[in-house]
Amino acid sequence: MGIGAVKKELARRDKEELIKLLAELYSKDKATREFLDFYVNPDEEAMHKKCRERISQAFFPKRGYKLRLAEGKKAIA
Repeated sequence: MGIGAVKKELARRDKEELIKLLAELYSKDKATREFLDFYVNPDEEAMHKKCRERISQAFFPKRGYKLRLAEGKKAIA
């Protein structure tokens, strides 16, 4: 299923169903929750600080010496 099919299906739904779908996605997925929170309240300064801390912790951990490259790349993306 591609994005075109998803868009057509979403266009057929009414507002109540779309709100219910977004609420369900919000409660199930952390990445979706962060995206929707930023969409509703775009605080770029807080997002920059949070991502910077995650990247710093991934590459320069406070405890131990384990480099977590995957987490650093994920935070950058």
